[in-house]
Amino acid sequence: MIFSLKKLKLLGLSRYTIGVFFVSWFFQKVFRINSRFPYLLHFTNKITDPKKVLLFGNGYHAKKCLLLNGGMYLGGSNEIHIHNSCLLANSVKIISGNHDLKSFDEKALKENPVIIEKNCWLGAGAIILPGVHLKASTVVGAGAVVTKSFEEGNIIIGGNPAKIIKRIQ
Repeated sequence: MIFSLKKLKLLGLSRYTIGVFFVSWFFQKVFRINSRFPYLLHFTNKITDPKKVLLFGNGYHAKKCLLLNGGMYLGGSNEIHIHNSCLLANSVKIISGNHDLKSFDEKALKENPVIIEKNCWLGAGAIILPGVHLKASTVVGAGAVVTKSFEEGNIIIGGNPAKIIKRIQ
């Protein structure tokens, strides 16, 4: 068999989630939706420029979240770097590019990549905008819109625009 039982369990697959796995596999491998992304995705997730969306570091949570949580959008026009130990909830939007206000026909403006370091947690519906760098162990509250980078890690941020709510010891 292509998948080992241990690998499937690491992805969070059980008798309750195996259906999502097979439907997502079918959409990605047969219908070729998000087929250029190297990892299996939930069938409702959308990734643009999949070669510029990079998962790095040790861990498996990011891959598990991309498979089991739906409604995500990762716009990778200027690169997105996500550590494998991060948690991503449903409907997270990470946008790394922006358009020129004078010409909508041009490609995305050159921006810094979005970088999400280890042990970050993005709550449901969180939106991360271009050039944001989230330091290690940053928690982004549900529905937050992160428009800028924060100088420190071990914080909880939330709101629109996001601000520090609490520091984690």
